[in-house]
Amino acid sequence: MVDNTSDERTALATALGQNGKMPQFVTFPRDMPDAAREYQKLITGQARVFVLRHLLLNEQATSKEMEDATALASTTVAKAIRELIDWGFVESTSSSRDRRGQKGISYRARVTKVRDAADSWNQWFFPRLEQNR
Repeated sequence: MVDNTSDERTALATALGQNGKMPQFVTFPRDMPDAAREYQKLITGQARVFVLRHLLLNEQATSKEMEDATALASTTVAKAIRELIDWGFVESTSSSRDRRGQKGISYRARVTKVRDAADSWNQWFFPRLEQNR
């Protein structure tokens, strides 16, 4: 017995004006440094960019303060913070009280890490410009 389910779904998707098969996972170019890869992952997520930008503008902030400032949902902010911590761009600080007196964990950007990753990405992305500086 031959399973044509995948082919049938692709044909149906194409008939409905969809692109067909899902694209495969895109890998990073071999010449891209690790720091540039981390920065690429960072800047491809709008929520991560908004959360990190808020932390770069403010010394530290709680999740609730970031939610209020960015208008992102609490689950979106929480996911962005987890990813940023996992990648080393953000770290948690001690528990603190926000502007309304509510207790929460504060977070801060690791500015040097962000700057180094951005510099690495820029050097990789703009090789000729970096040579002409």
